[in-house]
Amino acid sequence: MNPEDSLSKFVPAKSDTLKMLDVQPKMILECAMGIEDPAVVAERYGYYGPQWEALKVFEPFTKAVEEKKVELYATGYTFKTRANILAHDLLEDIYLDAKAPDTNAHTRLEALKFLSKAGGIDQPVKELETTGNAFSITINLGQGNSVKIGGNTQTNGQNDQKTVENSEYCVDLDDLGQYLAAPEASTFSR
Repeated sequence: MNPEDSLSKFVPAKSDTLKMLDVQPKMILECAMGIEDPAVVAERYGYYGPQWEALKVFEPFTKAVEEKKVELYATGYTFKTRANILAHDLLEDIYLDAKAPDTNAHTRLEALKFLSKAGGIDQPVKELETTGNAFSITINLGQGNSVKIGGNTQTNGQNDQKTVENSEYCVDLDDLGQYLAAPEASTFSR
């Protein structure tokens, strides 16, 4: 007897039918990705034995999985995911080959470059770029003393509020100590 014939004759109970109509979109996605055996995915979502056997040939389910496969393929997700899995699988081999005592320096250097690039540590940290309008505020404290504050303003795009970045504080300390020690400085509120 052909197994497909027996599946087509499977008549699910009412609770099984309702469960088949209530398949989670995440399960459809996981089946479409093809990373795991669909039976394993189905078990994780509570579909065992005859339920899974009926679900995997249930036309709305198979159609949803096929549509998701087409979507994943069109966006490049399938290729990127599989390439990522394969690269991850080879990563340890590359490391072990580079660490072998008989590996030459050039091969080790190439492995180091590759692993650094893959890990994102091959480029120096970029300095914060200043954008927006520059500003400078100078506060005259009298007797030749002043405080200079400078920086850049940047709009944050959400509500166009201006924020201060990279502020620089320059204080002329030549006579500031004497100025603050003067009797009239005691009335200065901070």
